[in-house]
This record gives sequence, structure tokens and C-alpha cells, in this order.
Amino acid sequence: MNLNFDLPSFIPFTINMFTSILVVILAGWFKWKTVKNEEKEADADSHSKQIESLIDQIQLLSSELDKARTQLSELHAQNISLMGELRTANKKIADLETTIK
Repeated sequence: MNLNFDLPSFIPFTINMFTSILVVILAGWFKWKTVKNEEKEADADSHSKQIESLIDQIQLLSSELDKARTQLSELHAQNISLMGELRTANKKIADLETTIK
């Protein structure tokens, strides 16, 4: 075994090795950062689409609620009209009953 090594030739090898390791670490870190940013953008797009969908649903439900309110208002007006007619009919029946007696 030869334990003697040439220091001047070992230094460039060491520098190259550390440089290579540093490049690999930096490339991995950059890739990790890129993937994280892509995931954040995908999440933001997904949340944006969900919010848009919820807003559309709210608008649809709001329009349906307006229609239901209108129908309820119309039914209420009809109910009041029918109650007036019923009162009038009851008065006529009472008048007829009194004339019959």
C-alpha cells in the first residue's frame, strides 16, 4: 500500500469533489424550491376555481330565493284577496240566514 500521496494533485481533486457536491446540493435545493412554488400555484388555482364555483352557486341560490320571494308575495296577495271574498261571502250567508228566520 502506498500511503504517500501527492498533495498538489490531491488539492484539485478535493476542490472538484466539493464543487460537485455543492452543485448537486444547490440543484436539489433549486428543484425542491421550484416544485414547492408549482404546488403553491396549483393550490392557488384550485382554491380560485373553488371560490368561483361557490360564488356561482351563491348567485344561483340568490336568484332562486328572489323567485321564491316573488311567488310567496303573490300567494300572500291571493290569500288576502280570498280572505276578503270569504268575509263578504260570510256576511251574505249571515244576511240570508237572518232573512230566512
